[in-house]
Amino acid sequence: MWKWPVFFWLAVIAAVLWLAPVFVDHVVIEAYFPMQARGDKLFYPRQNAVFIPILAAVLLFAIWLWRRPFAPFIYKCGLLILALAALSPFLPRVETDFQQVYWIGKARYEIPWQYAPSRGSIRPGGDLFQVRVSFPDMTPLYESRQKTITIGRALYFQFSINAPGPAKLCKPLFGKLQCQWLRGEVVYSATGDKDLFPDDPSSLMTPVENLLDSFQVPASPR
Repeated sequence: MWKWPVFFWLAVIAAVLWLAPVFVDHVVIEAYFPMQARGDKLFYPRQNAVFIPILAAVLLFAIWLWRRPFAPFIYKCGLLILALAALSPFLPRVETDFQQVYWIGKARYEIPWQYAPSRGSIRPGGDLFQVRVSFPDMTPLYESRQKTITIGRALYFQFSINAPGPAKLCKPLFGKLQCQWLRGEVVYSATGDKDLFPDDPSSLMTPVENLLDSFQVPASPR
């Protein structure tokens, strides 16, 4: 009779020790790579699985204080729950269609999470946002910073020191290249390793503009 309670409480300790590092790892990922978290339907079940054995232990102990002893069946059910929780780190990644909403002025933009959208305002009145893409095909590479450039759309020049004018599209900075240009009332930018840029940086202007403009959601008719 005594062996099932012992098995259960040892399993609780083992499950918490097993799942605690997973929780910490996911908290770090969520803090530094939030779009990776939002792009995975099972991210939060994996992250919070550590609370299952804790809650199971608290609940079972509270019921035990009120009505004891338990039949072995109760402990067996508890062990099954702990086993399922312990398997949560092996859940596969299931990608979502999450889109980050940013605003520039009164214009709304919906950006797929794979583009690693950042620096934007989630409320009307924002003035810029950035995404990360490969070049020249402009595809998103969220999980890698290698061979990617950061492009942005803003209402002002981001690089205030020696801001390029019409005659100077880009400027070098510590092995990187910072490019920005004005088109209408919009300032577009591209930043990345110098080796990733074409010999003629002006050739990236149209692809950058087309991609960033494609995220804008048409205004609803009144």
